[in-house]
Amino acid sequence: MYNPSRFSRLAVRAALLLVASLTGCASSGSREQVVDTQKIDLVEHWAQRSGVTVIWVNQPRRAKPEPAELQPRNQ
Repeated sequence: MYNPSRFSRLAVRAALLLVASLTGCASSGSREQVVDTQKIDLVEHWAQRSGVTVIWVNQPRRAKPEPAELQPRNQ
């Protein structure tokens, strides 16, 4: 038998699942992304010491620093 409240709960759950899956594709901002070579080096070094092989499917990325962030702070 058709139960409208059950259908409503199912529709809400499906909508929440759709929204949650789409937010995973959202942009991380307007800043340019660069490969995080420091993290890659750290993981590769650990893997070599541990006898583990690392296969990068997606290399780790980080926001490209702004020019002001590149300069050391004078205090």
